[in-house]
Amino acid sequence: MSLGTIADYSLVRELGQGGMGKVFLANSPDGAEVALKTVIFPEGLNARARWETVERFQREARAARSLDHPNICQVLDIGADADTFFIVMEYLDGRSLREEIDSSGAIAVERSAAIMFGTSSQTTSWHCNPVRRSSWISGLPRSYTRVALRRPVP
Repeated sequence: MSLGTIADYSLVRELGQGGMGKVFLANSPDGAEVALKTVIFPEGLNARARWETVERFQREARAARSLDHPNICQVLDIGADADTFFIVMEYLDGRSLREEIDSSGAIAVERSAAIMFGTSSQTTSWHCNPVRRSSWISGLPRSYTRVALRRPVP
């Protein structure tokens, strides 16, 4: 059962929600499964604050799209459908870092290094780009902790 569509993407189910947006499993026009992230506007937001939120979201999307690394999900599309702004990324089925910690407890330093291995060159380049450092968790943008790593957790 579809939750509707955004642009040419058919929403299948909600994957999660954060402070800035919701992420859905969606089908692309060619039938591929993708992760589609939308902006959430808090109630009562004035026009200027809405515009700043859209600008921040689009900056994040452009920064993520500029990354090219085998261990980081690719941004496939950035767009808007009426008042809905979205980012489309590769979809990878698996557990989030939070789910891993909840099920296994604290992650040892050696295991943390193994999880992050291969992404260090990209996280360094992210620090050089105008992305707010407060949005980082273990070197990854907070909004991508569910779908950012291509490599399975060791």
